[in-house]
Amino acid sequence: MPAGKQEVEAMADPTAATNASNASNANSSSVTAVAPAEAAAADVGIQGPLHSVLEVEDTGATQFDSAEAQKSSSSPPPPPPPSPPLQGHPQAPDGGYGWVVVFSGFLANAIVFGWNNVWGVVQKALHENDPSLSLSSLSFVGGVALGTIFLGGAPVAWMQARFGTRPPLVLGTLMMVAGLELASLATQTWQLALTLSVLWGLGSSIMFLGTVAVPSQWFSRKRALATGLASSGSGFGGLVFAPVAQKLIDEFGIPWTFRIFGFVTLVAGLTASITMKRLFVPPRPDKYTKRSSLLDREILAAPGFKWFLAFAFFDLCGYIVPFYFLPGATLVAAMSGINAVGRIFAGRLADHLGRINVLIINCFIGGLSCLVIWTVAKSFAVLLVFTLIYGVFSGAYWALCAPAVAEVVGLHKLPSALTLVFFTNVLPLIFSGPLASAIYTQMGSDSYVGSILFAGVAMCFGSSLLLGTKFAKNRRLLAKV
Repeated sequence: MPAGKQEVEAMADPTAATNASNASNANSSSVTAVAPAEAAAADVGIQGPLHSVLEVEDTGATQFDSAEAQKSSSSPPPPPPPSPPLQGHPQAPDGGYGWVVVFSGFLANAIVFGWNNVWGVVQKALHENDPSLSLSSLSFVGGVALGTIFLGGAPVAWMQARFGTRPPLVLGTLMMVAGLELASLATQTWQLALTLSVLWGLGSSIMFLGTVAVPSQWFSRKRALATGLASSGSGFGGLVFAPVAQKLIDEFGIPWTFRIFGFVTLVAGLTASITMKRLFVPPRPDKYTKRSSLLDREILAAPGFKWFLAFAFFDLCGYIVPFYFLPGATLVAAMSGINAVGRIFAGRLADHLGRINVLIINCFIGGLSCLVIWTVAKSFAVLLVFTLIYGVFSGAYWALCAPAVAEVVGLHKLPSALTLVFFTNVLPLIFSGPLASAIYTQMGSDSYVGSILFAGVAMCFGSSLLLGTKFAKNRRLLAKV
């Protein structure tokens, strides 16, 4: 950014808004409104409530006489003008076909993360049906599949730039279906790894990263609501898929469960692919490409960003464990459903209290519920209480990750920063499940305490690390960050 420029949010404090207005009247500064950076965010698959910004360019004089300053401070500031669309981009309609796009994103999240949310039910059935398939190896299969989802940022961006939005999504759908159908024939762990971890995982990566940013293009004032509804498909998918998977396993067996879910994925995936539509195609000039490179080391130098990476790593080490180890499909379904609702409310609450603040609070409560409630849960009622509390608070990470990172690095660095965060997600998502299974095996088949402690301590420790990000932005404890 040229010297003398500074970025402030469109909903800035009254004093800043007044000073900017007075400076404009004095012909000492110029104000240019710019639209949100969806063009950058869409290339790497990002969603979240990204607010408009005003770029204020100083041209020299910034002094006011005391009488004029007193007059401006005593009168309310004028409301900020609405931000016009970026040149060449249509104005977001805040509705219309945008709601169809939201529904498409909902379906994509449902078939991608809904299946992951019920993997614990499937792996338990696989182990009981064939004890030679260890829980740790099956957890590894599910973990690799989940981690693979976040590895396709650059290839998916290239495919959409080359072929458009819909053809890559159709390809991703067919890969997911092929993975599930071939998994129905698998009899060994390595076969499940190839069909689910690799084939299904890569298809899911195309589907998720190819749809996650599109709903935000269609909305301005309602962007938080739209993106929250789209991402909630993951929780509602788990809510429906978990009891259905258990019923199918009991009635028809594991192979036919894979086949039926493959057919469901085909219908939902093709529907999402056909109805998904970008409002505009983000430009990719050479200047932009270089500035958004993953190797941009300025991102790591941003105050608090390294603390955020550490938080993301440890929080996800614990996050996935309850989905793998809660006994019974009913509890997994309940957790998935309440998790979806929790994501929507977390986004709304963050607008008032600050995104990083809400992340710290929610993730800490999620970890604390593991340590305080899950460790002593001996009845279904207590397990249900834990399920509801954990489900409400733990989903905040997925709802607030992108907007929180934007607070740390700025909108112009958000795509590269999110790509780094996604890579940080991969290792814990792959290995936390197998590690928790190994702890469970070492402590004996009747004790989940070790695995529960692992999850709770990891999440609480991770949320404490996020304090480093908060204080790097503002050292006041109660500041909105």
